[in-house]
Amino acid sequence: MKQFFYYANLMLLLLLIGLPLAQAQTWPPTLGTTSTINDPAPAGSLERFGPIDPGNGFPMWYEDKNGLKLGACTDLALCFFEIPNPALPLSFPSNYPDEIFFFAAESLMIGSPDSGVRAIVGMATEGAFFNGAVVDGEQVVFSRVRIRIDNLIAGETYRVTYPYGVHSFIAEADAGAGTAAGPGLSLVRDIGLAGLLDFNGPLNGDIGPFLTATSYTGTEAFISNTLNGTTVTGSPNGTNFFRIEGPGVALPYANGSPATGTFQCTDPGLGPDPVATDDCIQSNLFSIQGQKATRFGAQPTRAILSKETVEETPGLFVDKTYVNIWAQSSEAQNLLASVDGNAPVTLTEGSLGNYFLRIEVPNNPINPSTVMAINASDSPPNGNSIDITEAVNITSATYTMGSGLTVTTQSSNQVDPAGGTAFLVTERDSTRSITLVDGGSGVTSGSYVLPAGTPDNPPIKVVVAAGGAQVESDVIILGAPNGGAPVSLVAANAGPDQNVIGNVGVGNTTTVNLNGSDSLGPIGMTYAWIHDAGTAISLVGANDAAATFETPSAAIPGGILTVNFTLTVSDGITTSSDVVTVSITQPSELPVDSCNITRADYRDGKEKWVVEGNCVVLDNQLIEVYLGNDAGPLALIGTGNVDALGLWAVKPGNGSATTIDGTIPIPGVHTRVWAESLRGGGLVWSSFIID
Repeated sequence: MKQFFYYANLMLLLLLIGLPLAQAQTWPPTLGTTSTINDPAPAGSLERFGPIDPGNGFPMWYEDKNGLKLGACTDLALCFFEIPNPALPLSFPSNYPDEIFFFAAESLMIGSPDSGVRAIVGMATEGAFFNGAVVDGEQVVFSRVRIRIDNLIAGETYRVTYPYGVHSFIAEADAGAGTAAGPGLSLVRDIGLAGLLDFNGPLNGDIGPFLTATSYTGTEAFISNTLNGTTVTGSPNGTNFFRIEGPGVALPYANGSPATGTFQCTDPGLGPDPVATDDCIQSNLFSIQGQKATRFGAQPTRAILSKETVEETPGLFVDKTYVNIWAQSSEAQNLLASVDGNAPVTLTEGSLGNYFLRIEVPNNPINPSTVMAINASDSPPNGNSIDITEAVNITSATYTMGSGLTVTTQSSNQVDPAGGTAFLVTERDSTRSITLVDGGSGVTSGSYVLPAGTPDNPPIKVVVAAGGAQVESDVIILGAPNGGAPVSLVAANAGPDQNVIGNVGVGNTTTVNLNGSDSLGPIGMTYAWIHDAGTAISLVGANDAAATFETPSAAIPGGILTVNFTLTVSDGITTSSDVVTVSITQPSELPVDSCNITRADYRDGKEKWVVEGNCVVLDNQLIEVYLGNDAGPLALIGTGNVDALGLWAVKPGNGSATTIDGTIPIPGVHTRVWAESLRGGGLVWSSFIID
């Protein structure tokens, strides 16, 4: 993820900064750890998010506790984002930014002219893609706070106050990427990057409610009419400013601007020294962006099939099919639902943007499969779909010791329910399955009978999957334990068959793993692996659950070797065997690689490298890219793999195999980018361009 935007016009930021008085606070403050915000985020920072936009895969809006709904900000004049081709319209995914903001705010203080000193806080509810590149299905939205401060005193304590929190840190001699001058702080906290299509993080992140420009009345389309500095309101803490307190913090900013001359706080009670005025700086100006949502979408949350036999007239019983539909949107929307593409019907609004519809559909042998919810209030109308499932309940799950288990279910489909399967979860985490049979009126049932001589191993839970739904229930245990001598239950499991590609060239080998740990049996049972490949294969760990071997180092006649491995397990009473087949393909020797670098750019504003090239060998080989000079490589930038066309790319921080975000070139030290193929061929170099 990239750093937040800077002010579009820094001079406007430095015009007229008001510095309100504040009460002195206890010093030293409670510390967080260096370069880390370790206090918890406020609970429930935002209220909820809206339906998914079918046009880009992100939520259509996020709503704060004050009821303000902001959509993705896509106006070129009042929103910050970058698209691959600015001359063309925004289009997903071909011409779409790799990060986009529902809300963003930043405050910046600049030191004396030509010093390069800065202090910055950035806050955002940000949409991006989990692996960096614009790929549908990898959308995420997260809450971010970033703080970077230059020219502090290493080892001293500093307190940072901003609209969403107060954090205290110890300045570091080397604060890392993002700081420009001297000791300081460089830290970031992201909340909500749990995985692909994770949109819940901002609901418990640092950001919320959204800040707005003090001039904002609530009727405008944007929360600010400029990307330049403006005063704001909306801090849940009443701290609508950016303040830093600590020893000597104001010294680099003493001549910060020709217009104002200083960012120094006017209240000497602020900072650690009750008299000094060089221990506190503050700015009340923020660059903020946010676009009020105008389209609210429709998200079906559940669609349940209900089939019933009803007495339509005395003595006449007919089957009826219904679909119960739940959907979510904003309040006061015209939501429609279409079942399998048929004419849409209006849903009834409940509370808090929830809608419901029960609709009768034709009773056909093939049940309806899909519901599309549509928001007709949007322009243009849009919607999302969901599969129709049966609602299944487990009415009984009973295990009788010495006999077996019986499962009974009740479905919302009382006419022709999906039979389904019951999966038994036992104490040893193994599973067995029961096929459930339709018993009429939506009831299905099935039983598992223990094989003769099997010891009791009562299942703990039963999971039923039927009609697109899945439910779970505890199992009731009945009866007394078995008597007599114990009986062993042993079953070998050598794992799935494998297809292995050996390393190229005589003398090179590939390690192959065999895993029999899923075999069933008591603790302490024995394992024995054998194979039918003669001396070409040498097993390591032949008497362990897991064994390994190296592919042949000599050329394989015909290029393919098929080996059968037999695993035998025993508890001293019962023996069981299983076979796994491994097919080894050994490619022919390839020539030594020859590579070129076709592009080497460094994007200074985003601290990101883009290095691309091509190679002769097409073997998915690894390419290592280094930063260096005429004498050779000095520091690894990142790695990538050659594709089927012989092309490779290394973009640290954007999904490459090795992400080293912030390997910054030093003028006079770094002049070359070096690349090396692990297939050999020597190093190649290129100059690089700083954007």
